[in-house]
Amino acid sequence: MQEDLIEIAKHIRRLGLASLAHAQQHTFFYSSDNTYWEDLAVLQAAHAAEILIKARIAEHHPLLIFSEIPKSTKVNEEKLSLRALLESGKTIQYNELPERLWATSGYKIKNDNIYQRFGKLRNTIQHFTTPQDKDLTQETLKFIFGIIDPMIHDFWGLYAVDYIEDPDAHEYIFKTLLKYNIDFLIPDHYKEKVEKDRLELETTVKVITFIKDSINVFSSDTEIDRFEIIKYIQNSFNLSEWQAQRLYYDARDKIGSDDDSYLEWRITPFIS
Repeated sequence: MQEDLIEIAKHIRRLGLASLAHAQQHTFFYSSDNTYWEDLAVLQAAHAAEILIKARIAEHHPLLIFSEIPKSTKVNEEKLSLRALLESGKTIQYNELPERLWATSGYKIKNDNIYQRFGKLRNTIQHFTTPQDKDLTQETLKFIFGIIDPMIHDFWGLYAVDYIEDPDAHEYIFKTLLKYNIDFLIPDHYKEKVEKDRLELETTVKVITFIKDSINVFSSDTEIDRFEIIKYIQNSFNLSEWQAQRLYYDARDKIGSDDDSYLEWRITPFIS
């Protein structure tokens, strides 16, 4: 095999992981200057998956990522070169990659229906419009952690949560994943942080439930009532006064706006 062809798998694996990091940056955060971050996250996540699958296939043989390769009669060199592939070769399309991956390595992508559906979502955004009936952040998180995360772990022992551009992202991303009730693989170095965030959300849910149940008892919502409730929260959940106040007012906001999204949060312990 030509030396330049051997390097293909290494290059596209690095590129795929960089694309994953970029996709997650646009998924977990937003920009007030660019309203297309959610859309870009979809495009980048699909791109990352496509490249990473090709990287795994190319580890078996780089020519296997091509659906068409140049014929010897069309190449002016003695051996097939990378330059000839770039000029005349054609790589496999996104929707065909799972079958080629299986034929090459025996690996079947988990949740292929999610993979194919996300590809259609990517095409819709890229060529037509932004769907108004979908939560793009939720769709992207489901794809990254339902498709890419188990895939790169099975291939190379990697974790998707390790690939994000912002160095401080891990202060925030686990709560987002838990709030969206997304299953994700947890490396040992983040298990303590994930459990801490889970416990905080569990406490929040308990506080909201308590306040809802207390509305009839403290119906007047006077300053004295609020003080008593906050004090009860502080003592019951072993919180500081500031933490209890913050949870109290956050809970009242959710109750006042009929926001029941907290009911979907992942607050059950993870099984090690």
